[in-house]
Amino acid sequence: MRILIFFFALGIMISCDSKEEVSNPKDSLQVSSLSFPELAPFSIRISHVKGDTLYFVDEAGTRLSKFSLLDRQVSQVEIDLIGDFRPSKMHYISADSILFYDGARLLLYRAGGTDQQTFSLLEGLAQISGEVYAEFPYERIASSLVYLKELKSVLFYFAKAEKEKKRIFAAYSLESKSWTSFPIHHPSEFDGVELNYTTFPSVAVGQTGFAFIYSISPAVLTYNLDSGEQREVPISSFGGRQSAEPQTLRDTWDEAYFQNWVMTSPNYLKLLYDPYRKVYYRISQMALGKEAPVGEDNYTSLLRNRQLYLTVLNEKLEVLGNYPLEKGKYDPSRAFVFSKGLWIPYPAELMENEGLDGDLISLA
Repeated sequence: MRILIFFFALGIMISCDSKEEVSNPKDSLQVSSLSFPELAPFSIRISHVKGDTLYFVDEAGTRLSKFSLLDRQVSQVEIDLIGDFRPSKMHYISADSILFYDGARLLLYRAGGTDQQTFSLLEGLAQISGEVYAEFPYERIASSLVYLKELKSVLFYFAKAEKEKKRIFAAYSLESKSWTSFPIHHPSEFDGVELNYTTFPSVAVGQTGFAFIYSISPAVLTYNLDSGEQREVPISSFGGRQSAEPQTLRDTWDEAYFQNWVMTSPNYLKLLYDPYRKVYYRISQMALGKEAPVGEDNYTSLLRNRQLYLTVLNEKLEVLGNYPLEKGKYDPSRAFVFSKGLWIPYPAELMENEGLDGDLISLA
């Protein structure tokens, strides 16, 4: 199971010639402890942050909960999803429109449940066959569904181990029930590389489109929905090794090799967009470069010892600051943005209590 965790929690990067400049967080960042003990009894596995509210549903899809991140109030309403629909992702569009996903279908929940509509993602995929990689669309590119409001569509990622250059993103329209692929490709470093399924991007929707990163690349890429332009900017967060070997398809997997790869590779963990300050946050990790101590597994050792960096970029992908974060303190996978700033939780594996503990990071 640890190996499976590594697949989705870790990654690598590409080389670039630009020299990083590490800023002192005491000069430009305000860091304060912010915990949410009120959420301890609830599961937030299926959740979405919109504005200053965290929305989440239970695994059975029978109760929608709303948690105010400002006044800490929790409210709940019963929901009744049609058929055998069990959500694994969600996006809270508005009070009258919630979008759910169950791994194969989308469900649009409206009018308090009296108006529900399902969409099969497999139907219509032939429309973009040959344009994207011939693989089922993945939603595992953000903590919640990536919804493109202007297009009324959900963004999905397509990946497969092929050398042929194809598009990697397509959107499913809730209005036309059809697919549209975008002229977006792997970062240029991976042209002709047979990437396998350990490579998933982190996507953040901005003002005019969206941006994404690969865990194995220091490149930040943006796509403008109006102009159809893709930009790629390699951005270094730290010195030393900037990239590692892509995990291509292999005849056999050597566990010792893969665990060493995890421990000694740099990793780009998370990209988020802050609509309040109109900046992007990228959280990255320099290579640990050492084995786990005797008696401690690799995953826990990584949590305790990895050095993370927070890089702040404007919408032109210019670096506004690059800050080292306290070593071994954070779990960026569940970080989110709200009006007060960027919230990053502590790793649950290293915490004694069951509450949601973390730090609020804001720009000075």
